[in-house]
Amino acid sequence: MKARDRYDSLFRYYAETRGMPWRVLKSLAMAESSLNPDAVSRVGAQGLGQFMKATAIWMGVKDPFDPEESIQGMAAYLSQLFWNANAMVQGEDDLTEEFLWRVAAASYNCGWGYAREALHQMQRDNKPMTWTIFSLYLPNVRYKGRSPKAQESLAHAEKVVPAMRSPDFFSLA
Repeated sequence: MKARDRYDSLFRYYAETRGMPWRVLKSLAMAESSLNPDAVSRVGAQGLGQFMKATAIWMGVKDPFDPEESIQGMAAYLSQLFWNANAMVQGEDDLTEEFLWRVAAASYNCGWGYAREALHQMQRDNKPMTWTIFSLYLPNVRYKGRSPKAQESLAHAEKVVPAMRSPDFFSLA
């Protein structure tokens, strides 16, 4: 087994518990930590899922350096972000699952408040729910008086995109 595949059974299991494609979790962990369970970012994010302390507590992750806890927390958090985005834009024309996963991946990095505000502004301006439009709105959002790390968050989501282009990405198997 290749080192990059050592957590696949955990990605599959926890993705299945959330009804999501397992490859999105693996792609996200690759983007977050390069699959290093001991990773610590310059701002203090920890583990495979690069959890900040408050998010780890919120997602029930007691030890972010434990690969299983981190993957379980990633699945819970990313699933929540996906369903938040889905609920907010339900009924929009030409809405795609890929768009929702991209928004969830960007939100994972910058926070749901920024993504929610960008989606809200897109709706207010009667813009189509596309990644291109979202990418234009996110950098201009203000939430709680602050701007998002938009370029970092968009680039972060783009790291997950190659997996989304795989023919079996949306397969749960």
